[in-house]
Amino acid sequence: GMVICNCCTPDTLIPTEGQKIAALLGIKAPVREVFTACPAFALHLDFVDRFELSELPDYILCLSTAVLTANVNYNDRTDGAIWGDGAAAWVISPRHKGRLKVLETFYTSDPTRCDAVVVDRYGHFHQDGRAVRDFSVRQTVRLIKDIESRHPIDWERDIFIGHQANATMLEQITANREIPSSNHWYNVTNIGNQAGAGAPACLAMHWDEITPGQKIVVAVVGAGLSWGSVLLEAV
Repeated sequence: GMVICNCCTPDTLIPTEGQKIAALLGIKAPVREVFTACPAFALHLDFVDRFELSELPDYILCLSTAVLTANVNYNDRTDGAIWGDGAAAWVISPRHKGRLKVLETFYTSDPTRCDAVVVDRYGHFHQDGRAVRDFSVRQTVRLIKDIESRHPIDWERDIFIGHQANATMLEQITANREIPSSNHWYNVTNIGNQAGAGAPACLAMHWDEITPGQKIVVAVVGAGLSWGSVLLEAV
């Protein structure tokens, strides 16, 4: 096996969050850390997709966790109300079939814009709010369009999950791509922005609603600035 963990608010630098979680679970397997914030779901799957099949174990446990409320300045009303702490876990396998099949992955970043979102080691979260919001909406729309150009997506049947930043941004994105509300899965209105845990947690919360043949488009953006997408198909 293997464990891959992302945590943008670690309690300790060494041992890593992935190592501590694996130890608590009694897992004796290699632990690898990837580091991003909100696009963690795409980063995990794209990272694994770049391995040779022979290099991968049968099962890989992916983890994304964040406790951003510990870094929030609640005197700043622009950011203080949007966060929710959380974690998500999912298992992938290159050999054993599950309920969902990964059709494609994508992840990239623009490090020249890394200062747009900052979680200070000894301070507070801060961001260039307007620039990040505009980037998030624009880039998510591009990610969806790219997938639509390569795959027959039917928004009367298929599902969209975006980065769970805030409901207004998600509404702008779904309006642009004419995605009906019934096929837009989200959880931000209930549990806030959980960074990298938001999108996979949303998928888990709707797990029993997945139907065979359905495609699920996950498009996530965030700190870095970075962005990525995953196309899943129910089997």
